[in-house]
Amino acid sequence: KNPCRTIKCDGIGLSVSPWIGNALMLVFPRRGPAARRVDELSRGESPLWLRLLLTAGLRIGTSTPHADPAGDYAQKLFDLTSRWGRQFLSILRAKSRALVGGEVSGKGAKTVTVKEVLLSRKADVFLSYTSNAGNYPAESFRTLQISTDENVDARYGMLLMTSRAAPLSRWLESQEALRLMAEAGFRA
Repeated sequence: KNPCRTIKCDGIGLSVSPWIGNALMLVFPRRGPAARRVDELSRGESPLWLRLLLTAGLRIGTSTPHADPAGDYAQKLFDLTSRWGRQFLSILRAKSRALVGGEVSGKGAKTVTVKEVLLSRKADVFLSYTSNAGNYPAESFRTLQISTDENVDARYGMLLMTSRAAPLSRWLESQEALRLMAEAGFRA
């Protein structure tokens, strides 16, 4: 038996277990204001990623809170910045714009990607999941990691609906599957 199976599933399935995690990183075009600024920033008391986000005039893009979990995690990351300065939370919230992951309506409306937002210069830097790093070709984009102790901890669970899915569940919890997920930017 898996000792981690302690989360109640309220009759929806057989069991729930923690599975993998994710975190946030910054992504920005190689030829843009964020890339120029990150190369200029000197060592300081606050982390490099925070100093970059606090740069005057730099536009921050996020996913839409309450519609896309990445937007909620971005807001949580902003909350965590108060350890370096009480004013940082309000500054970051005022500077950021929810640009993806929201409701899309109307004839011909389509979802917008982070790459489209950055390339169209609607934002200079975007808070994205670390698991999305592969979506940003290195010749066009740079990423800036946020250390684990300064980052949010996005946790994903697995709900086993029927016993027929148990072999898949076991494989998803195997070392091989977790290695593949780690290669894709997730945390075991």
